[in-house]
Amino acid sequence: MATAQETGNGLFGESQHSAGINKYCQIVWNGRLTDRTFLSFFEPEVYDRLIAVTYVSSPRFFFRVTDGFKHVTLILGIPDGNVAKQFDFLNPNAPLTFWNDLSDSQRGRVRDGSIEVRYAPKGHAIHSKIYLLSGPAGRRVMIGSANLTQHAIQGAQFEEVLVWDTPSACDVYEQRVQQILQETVDYIPEEAKRRVSAIDLTNASPEVFSRILEETLSRDKVGLIIPSDCVQEIKERVQQIEIEQEQVVLLKNIVETIAVPISAGKQVLSTASLTKNSERVRKLFVKAKKTDRASMPDVLPNLTVGSDMRLYRDGNVEEPYARSLLEGPQIAGYLERIGRFLDAYRQFTVQDSDLVTNQKRIGEAILYSFFSPYLWKVREDIEREHLGMRGDIPPFLLLAGKAWSGKTHLLRFISILLGGGGDFYHYEQLSPSSIRAFIDQSYNPTPSVFPILIDEVDKEYFSGTGNRGEGMLKYLADQLTAMHPCLIGTTNNTFRANNQIVRRLYYLEVTAAFVEESRAQSEHFFQEVVDGLDAGLFKDFTLRVQDKMRDVTSYYDGHDFLAPARAVFREYYKLAGQEVPTWFPAEVLQDYYDRGRRIWNDLYHTHKRFFQVHDDRIKVDLRDLFGEGFERYTTLKLLPAQVVLEDQGILVLRRKEFFKFLRLRPNKFFELFGGK
Repeated sequence: MATAQETGNGLFGESQHSAGINKYCQIVWNGRLTDRTFLSFFEPEVYDRLIAVTYVSSPRFFFRVTDGFKHVTLILGIPDGNVAKQFDFLNPNAPLTFWNDLSDSQRGRVRDGSIEVRYAPKGHAIHSKIYLLSGPAGRRVMIGSANLTQHAIQGAQFEEVLVWDTPSACDVYEQRVQQILQETVDYIPEEAKRRVSAIDLTNASPEVFSRILEETLSRDKVGLIIPSDCVQEIKERVQQIEIEQEQVVLLKNIVETIAVPISAGKQVLSTASLTKNSERVRKLFVKAKKTDRASMPDVLPNLTVGSDMRLYRDGNVEEPYARSLLEGPQIAGYLERIGRFLDAYRQFTVQDSDLVTNQKRIGEAILYSFFSPYLWKVREDIEREHLGMRGDIPPFLLLAGKAWSGKTHLLRFISILLGGGGDFYHYEQLSPSSIRAFIDQSYNPTPSVFPILIDEVDKEYFSGTGNRGEGMLKYLADQLTAMHPCLIGTTNNTFRANNQIVRRLYYLEVTAAFVEESRAQSEHFFQEVVDGLDAGLFKDFTLRVQDKMRDVTSYYDGHDFLAPARAVFREYYKLAGQEVPTWFPAEVLQDYYDRGRRIWNDLYHTHKRFFQVHDDRIKVDLRDLFGEGFERYTTLKLLPAQVVLEDQGILVLRRKEFFKFLRLRPNKFFELFGGK
């Protein structure tokens, strides 16, 4: 029997133990590799007390492993990457199911206090894995990646565990565990502790669940504060589970299709079996992808790209989308329609100095939509020239604005110009998986490149977590290599996102406000503009733009990914004998950070005293500036990454970069903020 050791050298000490390698769970014991198993280090015959900070999938397994300890404190963690899991305690079923999973003797130990189960109720996500053992013979600490679960112990997954029997290591982690303990409360509700046996959840009265929820919420006088991103993830859990279920079904079907028994209890998945069943496997992938879209009507045209880079209808190479170029007078007619549409923002909106700026944003949205069927090609070409730059070409256009800003009419106008008949999807019609399936058509040999037009995209869609959040956006922007369409959506102007998201989408904000009293008149005007309008100009564009895309290095300078579209439209004005209008956007717009610049300038002018200059840093106490509200989290996202040095508690800004962001002269800045 091993004994606890309290000796060693170095920071945490070293002892000489026989070295060995465990294939899956590598354990380093007092600085040396060991071939002992993870469970062998718990040793209830040496230690009588265990404090474990770990995720537990099966209470029965955990307490069976730790049954020999006189006192056990379990601090519940959550699975990695599952932020919403930390709020499971709000569902009374969770602690009651935990209680029911215990044996009668274990429930008795919970009642007498020799087993404690605790959790962090304030939305703290505990990912630590710490095991503290103590007794008359000494102390031991274990940390690493391994949870005390059956899968982690017996599964074929790689884990790392460090074991120390030295006083210095134990002291460090005892302090750490005490820090965590201070943030926790009892997980088992008193309603359960009053009963010796399990609780029949099927027949339990609603009052039982209500009392447990009331007990949970009453533990904090202020109440439970949940960050908005966590609220959003909780909403997404149902959709995530549906997607996970689809993935598990696909995995099951793959295994059933190509697995071959080789011995009792073992099957092999080989390339030979895959080749033999290749057609059946291919159909599995097609079916899995199409299930996301099966219930969605194809309201938008199906345009595919041929080997000659021309567009074709429904993958039919015998039917080109465009056959001939327009003449100058025909082009002039289309440009007049576009000009009249933009003039509506002069005639029917509240007039201010932003008129031309707003018109430029409308023009930029039209340019993006025209060029969107070819952006996949630009992304492919630029990645070939400069590895890792694919994500710099945004496959998403977000048109933001308040109510009455005309963003839905803009989406309809774009649909008409491109041949979509004014149709688009409404966000409520779509699930995250169906939106992703619209964009990621890698299963389809002839994917459509007509942009996915979606009205009123939820503000959290791009900035949430889980399948429809940052991970989804990064994958589609950075890793999607197949031919694909772009997404063009409208949203409200409360959209906020971190820098990782902002750099992967194109954000345009329309700040105009249509006058409600002129609604009928403006609607009539819109109908006049679009009456008889077709996709003739867009068809012509698809022929002309190909000549502008022969060599990516000749038209993309690392900034203006719409340069070919601008060049074609400048030719249009020349062919039509017209001057390029003042609202024509000459370069990529930076609306997201321009809006952030305006908001932060307002903050500076109204709260000067909170901005303190210290050498090359500017410090701002966020609690003074925003109080305890959620506004501070969303407003911080409007600052570029290069400006922010630290954003926890005290906001620390890089002064030089801050000047550039606000476009302030140094002397003007010091005048505002009292620097010298």
